[in-house]
Amino acid sequence: MIGFHPEGTRNKGSDPYSFLRPQPGVGKLIKAANPQVVPFLLPPCNKLVKQVLGNWFGGDPIRIHFGKQLDLAEYIAKKDHVRTYKEIGEFVMSKIAELGEADRKLSSDEGKT
Repeated sequence: MIGFHPEGTRNKGSDPYSFLRPQPGVGKLIKAANPQVVPFLLPPCNKLVKQVLGNWFGGDPIRIHFGKQLDLAEYIAKKDHVRTYKEIGEFVMSKIAELGEADRKLSSDEGKT
């Protein structure tokens, strides 16, 4: 199993649910290897030290989300081209963004109780 940011790095901006643009390299790797791809989201926390210390001293539980395995056959069948790689990266990022929206809703619903 390999996990990586399709954007090439972690977004360190003020909105933890905003994502950077995916890099075509992720699409190239996916197209070349044709692996099983499962979108994964470890909800963003821009206070990493607080999150890690929470493991020992208590704090909010860490939420982890997995999506369904993606069907990439349509993209795998396309010609090797930077455009194809970008399409793959954008598709994968869209599925990660869906997980982010679900987590944002879950997080806001928990705050209401």
